[in-house]
Amino acid sequence: MFYRLALTVPALWIAMKAMKIPFSVTKKQLWQYTCVGCILGVHWICFFGAIKFSNVAVALSCLATSSVFASLLEPLYLRQKVEWFNVTVSIAVFLILAYILGLDMSYWLGALLGVCAAFFGAWNNVLNKRLTNMAHSVTISFYELFGAMIPVVVFLGFTTSGFSEFPVPRAFGESNNFWINLGQSDWLWLLILAWLCTAYPFAALVHLMKRLSAFSVTFAINFEPVYSIILAYFIFGESEKMQPGFYVGVSIIFVLILFYPMLKPVVHRRKS
Repeated sequence: MFYRLALTVPALWIAMKAMKIPFSVTKKQLWQYTCVGCILGVHWICFFGAIKFSNVAVALSCLATSSVFASLLEPLYLRQKVEWFNVTVSIAVFLILAYILGLDMSYWLGALLGVCAAFFGAWNNVLNKRLTNMAHSVTISFYELFGAMIPVVVFLGFTTSGFSEFPVPRAFGESNNFWINLGQSDWLWLLILAWLCTAYPFAALVHLMKRLSAFSVTFAINFEPVYSIILAYFIFGESEKMQPGFYVGVSIIFVLILFYPMLKPVVHRRKS
């Protein structure tokens, strides 16, 4: 997590220099981007904790609840009317997820952290919606990802300092040591994660916020658990194998996400 961010931020700095994208922002904007970045950092801490205490399939499935939080947070922050269609679809996704996780309660702590990750992820998207028009999307991404390093470094400080009375971070690692030695292949994968899977996608996501609602972007991200669960099964094998009901529930969530853009205009026309 730390290494990934440590490689992503310089990559964005190089991109900004090469593309002559301005770094200049006001002090207020710098503070706002840093705070939103901190929320993003907490989102990642919770997400990787969810994987630690469960598996990839459960952690990613919990991210589907992010649309529930976005449907409620966005109207609150942007002072808009609550779109009950969004809330209804989000609650349906949440109930399906609750059923899925109820099939195996051994992953309850991972599921709880996954839902926390979904909340902070949705909160980050909603706040970004308010900030996207203030600067270039890459500039915003640079400062936010730098801000994300703050909670990550603080978290690593607790987990590596031997504070036995601080139980939650210690539980994230048996050896209580996140500062690991990396081989050449590890650095290669980290570079791919940092540049292709973090820097570019995050900047593109911020740019999309200029045109789409936070809920729409968050709801679209719900596709991620679907294809990630399939990939995890083929990459990690039996450790990612779940009960048949799990895959039925995930399939229903996929259908809801797929048909949401088609159903929403129909509902709006009927209201008008």
